[in-house]
Amino acid sequence: MGSTGLYPNSNIEFHWCSSVKQIDVLEWETIFGKREIKSYNLFMAMEEAGFADVDYYYLKISNREKILSIIPCFGYRLDIIDLLVNKKLRDILNKIRKIAPDFLKLKTFVAGSYAATCEGFIEIQAETKEEYLEAKRIINLQLKEKGKELKSKFVFIKDVRENQIEKVKSILDENFCFFSSFPTTLIPVGGKYSPYPGGLRKKYRQRYKRFKKLFDNQFHWEIVPDFSQYTELLGELYFNVLRKAKNRFEVLNADFFANINKHFSGQSFLMVARDKESLEIRLMTIVLEEEDRLLPLYLGIKYKDDDTRILYLNTIFKTIETAETLGKELIEFGQTSYDPKVRSGAFAENIYYGFSSPEPFMQLVIKHIFKYMFMPPAIPSHSYMEDAGCEAVAKLRAKGFSV
Repeated sequence: MGSTGLYPNSNIEFHWCSSVKQIDVLEWETIFGKREIKSYNLFMAMEEAGFADVDYYYLKISNREKILSIIPCFGYRLDIIDLLVNKKLRDILNKIRKIAPDFLKLKTFVAGSYAATCEGFIEIQAETKEEYLEAKRIINLQLKEKGKELKSKFVFIKDVRENQIEKVKSILDENFCFFSSFPTTLIPVGGKYSPYPGGLRKKYRQRYKRFKKLFDNQFHWEIVPDFSQYTELLGELYFNVLRKAKNRFEVLNADFFANINKHFSGQSFLMVARDKESLEIRLMTIVLEEEDRLLPLYLGIKYKDDDTRILYLNTIFKTIETAETLGKELIEFGQTSYDPKVRSGAFAENIYYGFSSPEPFMQLVIKHIFKYMFMPPAIPSHSYMEDAGCEAVAKLRAKGFSV
C-alpha cells in the first residue's frame, strides 16, 4: 500500500499508494466522477504502458468511513523549456543548453496526470468544514514531504483550468505560485447553425470548402473502433509529430495507445486518413468519447512535402462532423496549434501551472522569475458570425467553461 499516516489529534488518515490498482474504483469515482478523461482506466493505461523514468504515487485521504481526497502524482525529470510559451526565452535557454545541456532539466514531483488531459486533480469531497480543513492540511504537508523525500527541485501542480483555479488556490497554501500555461481549446457542436461550418464567417466557410475539396481529391477517412492492429504504426507516426513539436508535455509509446484501445473499448476510436491511390496511411488520431463530447487525444502523421496542412485541417473538420453525427455537444481539442483550431471554430480556456519548492533559492526563482517565463500565447479572435458566436459562447459557458 505504501506509507500510511495519522496526524496527532486527527481522525483522518492518509496513505501513499504506488499504483492506482491499490485504490477502489468506487472511491476514485467518488472524487473524480465518471468522466473518461479523469477515469481510473486512464491511469491504468498509463501505468501499464511502462513509460521510462516515470514513477507513480497516489495520496489517498479518508476518515476511515469514506474517501475525502485522492491526488494522483508522478515523479520525473522536467525540462522547463518544454513548458515555455515565450519564444525569446526559449531561444536564450537553447543557447545556454549548447554549453550546459542539462540546464533547467530538474527532478520534479507532479500532482496530476502524466498523459495530457487538460484537467486538474486537486479535489476534496468533505461533508464538514473540519474534515475539509484537515484534508487540506494533509494535502499541503504531504505533497511537500513527498517532494522532499524524492529529492525533487519542484512540486508542480499540473493543468488547473480557469473554472477551477480559485478552488485549487484555496486548497493549496501561499507557497504555491500559479502561472498561465498553454490554453486548451473547445468547439461547440450543433445548435441553430448546424451543420458545420454554418456558423462561421464567410471566409472561414470558404476555407473549409477549399481544404475539404483538396482532401477529398487525395485521401479518404476510415473510423476504426477497435484499433489494436494499428497501435504500433500509431506509435511511429506519433513520434514523427513529437520530433517536430516545440513543446513536449510528455513522451508516450505504442503500449499506451494499445491500452487506450483495451481499457476504453466502446469509448474510443481511431480516425485514419489514407491516400486514395496507394492506400498508405498518412494520419491517425485517437478520439475519446464521452456522453456529451469528443476528446481527440493524440495525433500521428507521415509527413510529406506539401499536404500536411490539408491533412491537419481536415482532421479538425472530420472530428466536428463526427461529433455532429454522434449527437455530441462539444469537442475538447486540447492545447497548441491555436491558429488552425480557432479559425475552424474553437474558443480558448486558460490553464494554469502551480509551483512550489523545498529549496529557498528555487522558491525565490518561482516567485520572481517564473512570471516572465510563463506567459499565455496570443490567441486569434474567434471565427464566428456575431449571432452564432454569442450562441457558441453561451453553450460553452452553460457547460461550465470560462471562455
